Amino acid sequence: MRGVIARTWAAAAALLLLCEGSVVAAPVIVIDAGHGGSNLGAFAPALGRHEKGLALELALATAQALRRRLPAARVLLTRQRDEYLTLEQRVRLANRARAAAFVSLHFNASPTRSESGFECYVVSAEASDREAALMAAREHDAVSNAPGAGAAGGEVAAILHDLGQRAQRTDAWQLAQTLRHALARARPAAQDRGVRPASFDVLLGLRMPGVLVELGFLDHPLEGPELGRPTTRQALAEALASALATHLGGARLVSPTPRPAPTPRPAPTPRPAPTPLSPTSTPTPAQARHRPG
Repeated sequence: MRGVIARTWAAAAALLLLCEGSVVAAPVIVIDAGHGGSNLGAFAPALGRHEKGLALELALATAQALRRRLPAARVLLTRQRDEYLTLEQRVRLANRARAAAFVSLHFNASPTRSESGFECYVVSAEASDREAALMAAREHDAVSNAPGAGAAGGEVAAILHDLGQRAQRTDAWQLAQTLRHALARARPAAQDRGVRPASFDVLLGLRMPGVLVELGFLDHPLEGPELGRPTTRQALAEALASALATHLGGARLVSPTPRPAPTPRPAPTPRPAPTPLSPTSTPTPAQARHRPG
């Protein structure tokens, strides 16, 4: 049995290496606008608006930017209007679409109204710190945890499942870092709060790399009004789209222009057969040299 497991590890590792860097012809990207309907999210006092509306506007703008950058990709939105969706519904949509990436967009708030900046979260059974745990609890909207993948049967299946989970977590961390750097370029004056692990329900059941992005604090006296400006929203949308295109290898995802069929070469013209010498004809010098006699 140990030999079988060892061979399975080797085969799975080789498969991962072969798949690394491969080009997906038409990847699916899911953009999730956080909250919605009766789930209002954070409140922006300076704007008189809630997180659910701002997140939806940003999701729509991000989808448009993605379609421009990745015309070969399929971009899906978990919601396109103000409606309530459970976390399970959001996860199910992404899993059924077999998405290559999932990004959930949110805005933040703090009890003191003094916190500012953006941060990215990746899935983890345990939060990185107390603040991350509180953030995950705040985003939890009183629905049951999204279902994860079922337990694999047998040791070999368990090994393959574990390898897939590790690769997914690594890919999610890399995507989060790419998103983080793009947001830092879009808002250089904003505080970069980094990438942190937390047990967000909307990430737990995903079968693809997922990142939850907190784009800023709506209740901050300076950052809140800035986040409500259309120019800021468009800059954030372009940054998110750029990061996703970079992560997925955007230049390789655009459908290539079909190459024209090669023009067939013309058939060579057959050389005329040499004219045989007649008894009365005068031979050429070359013919005379090779004439028997």
